[in-house]
Amino acid sequence: MEVDLGPPAKVGGHASELGRYRELARTAIQAIAPYPPDRFAGRGIVICAGGRRYFACAWVCVRMLRHLGCRLPVELWYLGPYEMTSEMAALLAPLDVRCIDARAVQEERPARRLGGWELKPYAILHARFEEVIFIDADNVPLIDPERLFETVEYHRHGAIFWPDFHPLDRANPIWDVAEVPYRYEPSFESGQIVVDKRRCFAPLQLTMHYNEHSDYYYQLLAGDKDTFHIAWRRLLHEYAMVPWDVRALGERVMCQHGFDGERIFQHRNNAKWMLPAADNPRIDGFREEPRCLSWLAELEERWSGRIAHPVPESPATRRLEADVIAVGRFVYHRVGHDRRVIRLCPDHSIGEGGAGFEVTWQVEDDPAGEPILVIAGSMSKTCTLARRPDGVYAGRWLIFERMPIELIPVSRMPVEDLREIERVARRGALVDRQALLVRVRVGRQLVRLNADGRIAGLPAGGSGGRREARWELVADRERFLLELSEADQRYHVLVEEPDGVWREQTGSDLGRLELIPLAGCDCR
Repeated sequence: MEVDLGPPAKVGGHASELGRYRELARTAIQAIAPYPPDRFAGRGIVICAGGRRYFACAWVCVRMLRHLGCRLPVELWYLGPYEMTSEMAALLAPLDVRCIDARAVQEERPARRLGGWELKPYAILHARFEEVIFIDADNVPLIDPERLFETVEYHRHGAIFWPDFHPLDRANPIWDVAEVPYRYEPSFESGQIVVDKRRCFAPLQLTMHYNEHSDYYYQLLAGDKDTFHIAWRRLLHEYAMVPWDVRALGERVMCQHGFDGERIFQHRNNAKWMLPAADNPRIDGFREEPRCLSWLAELEERWSGRIAHPVPESPATRRLEADVIAVGRFVYHRVGHDRRVIRLCPDHSIGEGGAGFEVTWQVEDDPAGEPILVIAGSMSKTCTLARRPDGVYAGRWLIFERMPIELIPVSRMPVEDLREIERVARRGALVDRQALLVRVRVGRQLVRLNADGRIAGLPAGGSGGRREARWELVADRERFLLELSEADQRYHVLVEEPDGVWREQTGSDLGRLELIPLAGCDCR
C-alpha cells in the first residue's frame, strides 16, 4: 500500500496528544494485513443489536427485509450473554438470522475497545461475508437492499456511503491528526453501508483502529460514522456517495435514498421501536408504519421481553454479587455531570434512582477473568465498573458522553452530602414539569418551574415588569421545602405531603397555595 506517512509528528503541549494518535495511526497503517480470501465468502447483511430495545428494532428490520423478498443471510451481532438469550435467537433463526456474540469473537480477534458504536466496524470486518450490507437495527429498508450490489457505483468503487446533514468542520482537529487535507464534502451517516471487503479491507482495518481508540476519536467525531469517512480518505481509497440529501421526518427519522432519488431507508435514530407496540409515536410521512407496528405486536405475543441474566461463574464474581446486594444503596456519580442515589435490588433491577440508562445490573467476568459490575439500560450496557481497594466501583459510560463513573456505597458518604444529592435530585424532578398552582378558594393556573429558578406562567411585577416570580427547593432538617417568591414579593413555603402535592403550611385555607405536579407533562 503506497500511503505517505510523512515526517514524524512533533511533540509538545497540545501537539503531544495529537502526535501520539497520529503515530498510532501510522503504525496501524503499516500493520494493515492483506485480505484473507479463505475467511470470507458470499454476500450477507450485518445488523448490530442486543438488549430489549434494539432487539425489537432488529425484529422489525429483519421482518421488513423478508417481506421485501430479500433472501440474503443475516448476522446479528451483540455484546455478550447480557444482551441476548436463546429465546431471542430462536425467534430469529427461522428468518435465516445467525446471532453472533462479539465478546466470544473478541477472544480470537482482540479489540482494544468494543462498545455499541465500535461494534459496527468490528462486525463488518469479522462477519463471514465477503460483501456486506450493514443496516442499523433501527433502520427500516423500503427495497430489497441486495439490488445495491448491482449498481454501477458499487461495481466501480466497492463501497457505498450515505450523507449526513452537516459536513465536518474545517476547524475540526481530525483533519490534522488523521493527516487528511480538508475537504468540503458530505460527512457519513452510517445507518447503512455497502462494502466489498476484498476491495476495501485496508480502510476497514483503519476504521477499526480509529474505533478502538474511540476514547480519543469520538471527542472529534460523532461516534463511528465519520471514522469510515476519514479512513477512506486517509488511504486515498475511492467510494461512492449517494448524491441525494438526507431528508428528515421531524427530528426523529432520517430518510436516505438510492442513486435515482428513490427513498430506500428510513432510519429511526431518534424514534427507536419499543415494546409495547402501542407506545411508539406515530410519525407523519413514515412509510409502512402500520405494518411495522403489527410486527411489534406479534413480537409482544411471542417474546417474554425478559433477558435472563447469566449466573456468575467464578467464586470471585459470586462474592462480588453478594457484596453488591448487601450494600444495596449507592451514590451514582456521573463525574462532571450529576450525582444521585440508586438502589441495586436483589432481583438485578435498579429501583430507587433508576432511569432509562440504569434499568438492570449484573456481575460478570471480564475478558481477563476479573469480576466487574455492569449497569444496563433498556437498550444496551451503560457502563462497566471495577471495584477499587477503597470499596468504590469505578469505570466509564460506554455510550454518548462516556464520562467517568463512580458508584459509592452510601455508608461512605457524609450525611450532609447525601442530603444535598437528594435535594438536587428532587429539584431536578420538578424542573420543566407543568404543574397546577392552586390558590385555595381563589383560583388556579398552569405554571412551569424553570431550571434557572423562574416560574413561567406567573405575571412579572415591579417597575417595568422586571421582577419575576421565583422558586427554589431547600433542605430543612428532616424534609425539603419548596420556597416560592411572587413578583409582588409575597413569600410562600410549601411542604410535600404523601399524596405528592406541595402545600403551604398556614393557619387559613383562603388563598393558601398548593402546587400539583402534573404527571406525564415533561416539557423539555
